[in-house]
Parts: sequence; C-alpha cells; structure tokens
Amino acid sequence: MQYQQIQRPEYARKPRLWKKPSSGGLRKSPRTVLARERLPNRQASETFNFEVEGLRYCPTVSWFADGHVGEVFIDNHKESSQSHGNATDAVVAASLTLQHGCTIDVLRGALLRDMWGRAAPLGVALDLIAEREGSKANAGAAR
Repeated sequence: MQYQQIQRPEYARKPRLWKKPSSGGLRKSPRTVLARERLPNRQASETFNFEVEGLRYCPTVSWFADGHVGEVFIDNHKESSQSHGNATDAVVAASLTLQHGCTIDVLRGALLRDMWGRAAPLGVALDLIAEREGSKANAGAAR
C-alpha cells in the first residue's frame, strides 16, 4: 500500500507556537499575560452553606481591600469524593481567574447550566455571592 503526502498551501498551515530564530535555537513566541493580583495573607472572608442535589457545600469567599471578590473555596461534606475533588478544582481555577481580573458576572455567564438554568456547585456559589453583594461583588474588578 502506498501513501501520498498531502500538500497544503502555505496559508493553510497552522501557526507555530515556537519560532526558530536565525541563530538556530528555539524560543517562545511573545505572549501577553495579565498580571495576577494576589490576596494578602489576611483578608475579609465569609462562609455560608448551600445544597445541590442532596450534597452539602460550604463555600468561603474572600475580598480584596477595594471590595471585589478575589477568591472562592468550597468544601463538601464528602471528603475524598469525586464531588469534593471536582468542586475544589473548579474553585481553584475560578480564584485564579478572578485574580487575573475576570468579573464574577463574566465567570457566571461562562459556566455550564442545565436546561432549567441550574448550575454545578461553583455556579451556585457564584450566583449566591453575586446575589448577596449585588454590584458590589464586581466593584473595582474592571481596572
């Protein structure tokens, strides 16, 4: 069996992540990265509870000094379970996103919801935070 190599026109090639400089070595393409604004070691925080499909969650939300949300953490009553691991991974990603300048409203809009508008634990936690804080939840986030 013979194989033929398919030739694509130059413009149809995918962009490269690495550029080969004239010196012969590889280097990364320049990228724009937003700076992460880290929370201080002590910050204002609040803990509350909610339930999703029979599982109890206990989120803690922390704010920057100017009032915008900087991180969210969620505990589950079933330690070492898949639901606990999924919630923990989701809130770590959400916290990093918030610290890079994303607003709660943008994050809430990006999360998956079912046909009735119900969200997974992270979505429920962010909905409750936004409901409690109103517009204050995003104050100062759009810097």
